[in-house]
Amino acid sequence: MSVYTTAAKQTITTLRELGKGGEGIVYTVKEKPDQVAKIYYPAQRTASKESKLRVMVARPPVSLSGGGLNHAIAIAWPLDMLYEQGQFAGYLMPRVSKSPDIFKVYHPQLRLKNHPAMDWRHLHAIAKNLAITLDGLHGYGYVVGDINQKNVLVSKNVQVTLVDTDSFQVKDQGGKLFHCPVGVPEYTPPELQGVHLGSVERTEYHDRFGLAVVLFQLLMEGVHPFTGVPVDPAFSATGEFYLYCIKQGIFPYQVGSKFVPPPHAPRFNTLNPGVQDLFLRCFAIGLHFPTSRPSAREWADALGEAEKQLVQCKTHPSHWYSAHLSQCHWCQTKQKTRPRSQVVIPQQRAVAPVAPAVPVTFPSLSLPAWLSPIWNRSFMTLTVGELFWIGLAEVACFFSSGFIVYFLVGQWLKGVGLLFVAGVILCP
Repeated sequence: MSVYTTAAKQTITTLRELGKGGEGIVYTVKEKPDQVAKIYYPAQRTASKESKLRVMVARPPVSLSGGGLNHAIAIAWPLDMLYEQGQFAGYLMPRVSKSPDIFKVYHPQLRLKNHPAMDWRHLHAIAKNLAITLDGLHGYGYVVGDINQKNVLVSKNVQVTLVDTDSFQVKDQGGKLFHCPVGVPEYTPPELQGVHLGSVERTEYHDRFGLAVVLFQLLMEGVHPFTGVPVDPAFSATGEFYLYCIKQGIFPYQVGSKFVPPPHAPRFNTLNPGVQDLFLRCFAIGLHFPTSRPSAREWADALGEAEKQLVQCKTHPSHWYSAHLSQCHWCQTKQKTRPRSQVVIPQQRAVAPVAPAVPVTFPSLSLPAWLSPIWNRSFMTLTVGELFWIGLAEVACFFSSGFIVYFLVGQWLKGVGLLFVAGVILCP
């Protein structure tokens, strides 16, 4: 139990530890049960971090409609500063109900285990809500920077909450920039791959790439949009293929790509056509022209329309599919027809033994009587005359219809033929 004060000198008492990370520890608060306190480790209590949080506390984001975002649902935004004996120590933020991160939602096996009633319709709603939340942030000039599968939480009623907000990129009214120093390569656009993120200014266009990756994983059974199989089986690359594809601007779902989607990925055309178009804009055109990447608002509108166009399967009521399809694509997928009670989290498996090769036998070859005495002899013991007749037989086999005979005896005759030529040259 420790005592801190807010900027207004209100006493805050920390109680139970809820969790810890690389920068600090999160505690429950005695005076405010609906809030928690993040207390930084001493080495993390920098003047820059204090200034950044002051800006965030003073300027919470608003939605495009003009109303404030519901912090308790949409975002764990800093609410007040905390001081220890007059020195910066941390901040207060909304207490978020215990919810899984979005990885446990878009991963099909984990979703079926923990949220068996959640279907494709719910995933569309989650995707739309995430886009709406990010649109509110962008509308107020904030950039997340580090969009990834761990800083988005999803509740049972498909509401999303952004966490780890103190890593967001912030700019004060005077134009001073507070960078987002972290990032996950899988969600980082190609132009920032390999760049020192702590010294580069992020833009909304960078966020648009990370957002689209998460949305793709939500709607495509957890498959990363740049996971693929090279068309050329001899192709090799250092590291993961999806990172190579991001850096090289290769979108496997684009016609003519050097990579094709993995076999376990759902078909791209199962997505609503409007949603397909936005993914192509982001991952095909947008890889080279970042400003063409769809905005969060465009995603929210397209996903809302796609959600309206979902049709319930008559055979399996838990299946929902896009109205532009003639039949339920989930029913066509073998994985989706398994009983839900049998879903198991995949674990490392031993490599299956390779079946022994079936020996190949050739029909026995009946040699002419005149060749039998020679066949089992070493060619070093053959006379020049015998070599002449063997060489003549080889030529006859090659130019005759009995080419199979030539093939079967070929290796032996080739050696003998060479000796025959040598014998002619050496013994004219």
